[in-house]
Amino acid sequence: MGAPDRRCAAAGLEALPVTVAYNTDSASGIGSSLRVAIRTLGAADDLEGVVIALSDQPLVTAEALNRIVETHYRTGKDIVASEYADTYGAPLFLGNRFLTEVAELNGDEGAKRVIARHLEDMTTVPLVDAAFDVDTPADYERLTSSSWR
Repeated sequence: MGAPDRRCAAAGLEALPVTVAYNTDSASGIGSSLRVAIRTLGAADDLEGVVIALSDQPLVTAEALNRIVETHYRTGKDIVASEYADTYGAPLFLGNRFLTEVAELNGDEGAKRVIARHLEDMTTVPLVDAAFDVDTPADYERLTSSSWR
C-alpha cells in the first residue's frame, strides 16, 4: 500500500480553520513530525502553547484534550502530560516557551525528552484511554472488537 495522496488526506478540511502540514521526512521518526508542526505554526508570540495528540491513540476524546488544557489554566503549569500505564506522555500540552526546544528534536526523540528536562514545570492528568494505541493489525482488531476493555 503506497503513501496516501496529500489531496485525499486534506479532503474535507478546506472549510475548517486548520493548517495542514506535510512531513516529507516522517520515516526518520516522531521528532521530525514535531519539528514540522512547530515550524508550520511559526514563531507566533501570541501562541500560548500547543496540544500534541497522536493519531494512534483512538480512544482519546475531545473531552480528555479539554481536561489537559483546563489543567494548564488551573495549575499554571506549562507542561501537562497524560498519565497512564506507569508513565506519562501524549496527549499533552506544551507551553510556548518549550516550542523551540521541541522544534530541535531529531529522529525518534519525542516531546518526552523535553519533558524530562523540565519535570518541575510538569503536572499530569490521569488518562487511562491514552495507554491503548494502534500500532499493528492485531491492535486494530482488538479496537474494533468488543473485547478491547
